[in-house]
Amino acid sequence: VASLNESTITPCDVACFLPNLKHFRNSLSLRSDLHGTASALHLDLLRITSSTGSITLNGSGMISNWDTTPLWIIQLNETKLSADGLQYVAKNFNGTKIRIPQEIMRLGNIRVKGYAQGKGRTISSRGNIQTDGINLSRILNDNHYGQVVADIKAEGRLTAYGQHNQKKLPVDQLTLKGNIGR
Repeated sequence: VASLNESTITPCDVACFLPNLKHFRNSLSLRSDLHGTASALHLDLLRITSSTGSITLNGSGMISNWDTTPLWIIQLNETKLSADGLQYVAKNFNGTKIRIPQEIMRLGNIRVKGYAQGKGRTISSRGNIQTDGINLSRILNDNHYGQVVADIKAEGRLTAYGQHNQKKLPVDQLTLKGNIGR
């Protein structure tokens, strides 16, 4: 059993393990509780928040059987990303392999709750995405559109076949339900 009490980290300090973090110079608050065995790791709590409040992640998860057929579960209890948080992520990943499309950059505030699990090469997930309001004219760069508020529930299953470098993975099942309003 291990716990990391509320601590402040600067992501660039761990760039030796994850080079993409080398430009992240703003501090984050981190708290976690975990336990494990030789074949399983359980993350009972992972809480990350930015000093400005523009990024919040609160979740848990586990992984087991990593030496045979990995089984993993991720539970996102609360994930919030404001427009400023999105800008921060995009700015700091600039120049790396991750490029965030401008349409995503203009989304505004996003809240995600969800669950994902995988066994071997099969992934299934269920989640809820909420927005305070998406200005479609800003995203699409077209003044013919206006503001949309969304509350979308998504559920799906994905099975990866063949090589990892496939450009398209078949979606076995995808269900979207939601409310969209002005």
